[in-house]
Amino acid sequence: MKRRCTALVLILLVLLTVLSVPAAAQSVTDVAEGLEFRGYYVEPGAEDDVDLNDMEALASDAAAGDRRIFFVVLRREPAQGSDLFAEEVRNALTAEATVLVVTPETVGAVSNDYSDSDVDAATLRAETAGGSASDLARVFYEELAGVAVSTDGAGSSSGDAQTGDAAPAESTAAAAEDSGGGSGWVVLLVLLVIVAVVVGLFMLARKRAKKQDMSEVETARAEIRQQLEAVATEIVDDQERVNLSGNEQAIAWYREANATYSEVSETLESTTNLLELAALNDRIDRARWQLDAAEAVIEGRAVPPEPTPDAPSACFFDPTHRPGTEDAVLRTDAGNKEVKVCRSCAEKLQRGEQPEPRMINVGGRRVPAAKAPRSHGGGGMGGLGVFEVLLGTLGGLGGLGGSGGGRGSRGGGLNIDWGGFGGSGRRTSSRRTTSRPSTSRPSGGGRPSGGGVFGPDRTPSSSGRRSSRSSAPRSGPPRARSRRRRS
Repeated sequence: MKRRCTALVLILLVLLTVLSVPAAAQSVTDVAEGLEFRGYYVEPGAEDDVDLNDMEALASDAAAGDRRIFFVVLRREPAQGSDLFAEEVRNALTAEATVLVVTPETVGAVSNDYSDSDVDAATLRAETAGGSASDLARVFYEELAGVAVSTDGAGSSSGDAQTGDAAPAESTAAAAEDSGGGSGWVVLLVLLVIVAVVVGLFMLARKRAKKQDMSEVETARAEIRQQLEAVATEIVDDQERVNLSGNEQAIAWYREANATYSEVSETLESTTNLLELAALNDRIDRARWQLDAAEAVIEGRAVPPEPTPDAPSACFFDPTHRPGTEDAVLRTDAGNKEVKVCRSCAEKLQRGEQPEPRMINVGGRRVPAAKAPRSHGGGGMGGLGVFEVLLGTLGGLGGLGGSGGGRGSRGGGLNIDWGGFGGSGRRTSSRRTTSRPSTSRPSGGGRPSGGGVFGPDRTPSSSGRRSSRSSAPRSGPPRARSRRRRS
């Protein structure tokens, strides 16, 4: 009986070993699918080390390039190490790419497109800069994006998963006495049922996660669609005025806005991920600017600067309003930023009234448009909480310091508190037990040093953290790179 139980245990171990291989592959597959879906992957439980608006802006920047660069943040070190995990994920993607994996302990990277030395340099630069996982990813991307694509060191590595040979059950178990044998097989059957249930729950969780991803895309698409409809209304409203003006430049801007609207309208319903929606949001903002440029020419105003993700032309309070034509300054403890507001909102600010912000559904929460991710039609300022808004420019307000009306402001400042609305700003991680350099934000001038208020346009912090692990270059196909990340 004892030998039979031993044999059953060995058989069960073999089955669990066989089942664990697909389970591990499923994990890598999930990460790869997440990267294809949104350009980055943050493992549940790792959010404390990440600013999601930062990651989305970074993924959008990377997607705009001619080489695919993806970012993975894990809550713990994978069993095979961050470097080999990055290689496995890279091999699971649909096309060649560069993959960065950040864990609380190490930073690993692998690339088809860049040489080993370039990847090493970018990894070392990111580790030296320090900061949150978002900051490390940003520095890695900026370092690597400035490097010419390698033509001699690129290539795919095998990344073949190694599986160990499981020891077969002892043959003596089959020859054991038959007394009590029936109960042993019952135990085995029960264990098999348990394994099947675990695998079934795992597959169900994957299915639910995919369903949630698609639901998130539908929610974001609905908001983008409403903002696109607002642009369509502006196009119709401006048609007669532009045509009657007879101004060729205004007519040209107007036609470009109409063409941009048509392109976005045709593409919107076929989008399948948040990266594509963020790009469409930028296109819609360009259509707003084109309409504003046409109006500026007719009115004799200077044509406003072209919009960027860091400086959109949409009204700060409500992107469905007319384009932002008035300058305003946001004052926060983390720094100050110029934004655009429409004339209607500017008039309210002059009267000391708070304009009503447009609320956007993000992950089941309603947040002001400025705090929502760009993929959802927002401004990407996820950490924005308490701030003061004043009409004018930074130069007109006397620079960055202080609070209140300031020099050159038109009317007093209005204090606004959006801290009660959900956001995705970075929180300090409590998992690290060793000391880490200070990353406190300036109270006066300058931008926040990563993971703060203003989303896409932040500058990565520099904490002077040094790597305690190096990777020697080798010839042949590029391999994964990892460096120890010290807290």
